[in-house]
Amino acid sequence: MTGGKVTAPDTTNGDGKKLVDASGLATALNSLSWTATAGKDADGDAEGQSNQEVKAGETVTFKAGKNLKVKQEGANFTYSLKDTLTGLTSITLNDATANGGNGAKTEITKDGLTITPANGAGTNNANIISVTISGISAGNKAITNVASGLNAYGDTNTNFDATANSATDLTRQFDANGAYDGLLNLNEKGANKKSLGG
Repeated sequence: MTGGKVTAPDTTNGDGKKLVDASGLATALNSLSWTATAGKDADGDAEGQSNQEVKAGETVTFKAGKNLKVKQEGANFTYSLKDTLTGLTSITLNDATANGGNGAKTEITKDGLTITPANGAGTNNANIISVTISGISAGNKAITNVASGLNAYGDTNTNFDATANSATDLTRQFDANGAYDGLLNLNEKGANKKSLGG
């Protein structure tokens, strides 16, 4: 038995013609083994690689590491990511041309989110969109679809809108009758709004 393989007796001295008894056969079969080792593909990681002999009757366990789960169906083992990922330091998403340096890239770290547009945007930091602990940069893009957070004075529930407390209803009319004519008292709601000018 050598390296997990069964070898025939030496035939130079006539041993090759000898019969193997049951005890010898059992010993040979129980001595069978195969070799397992860890490896990696592309940019993967592998730790503790070594050639491990696995003998007959021994069990090899397929474990799921951090943020992984493994599903066994008979002799099939399927690995996948867990639904909730924890302990990550960063996530980088690239398009197909990212390796050429011109692809869009999105990176998420503990400090925030950074989006680098495609086609050389990295040469102009003003085009990079980011929401990080350092602040918010829109990358020279217009900010749209922002809901109003303005409330009438003393009112924490009602926002300005087109029918009640719209900011467009406020006009400044400066004439001989007084500087406040035409301005509405925002402390009054809806139809109860009163002019500050009296």
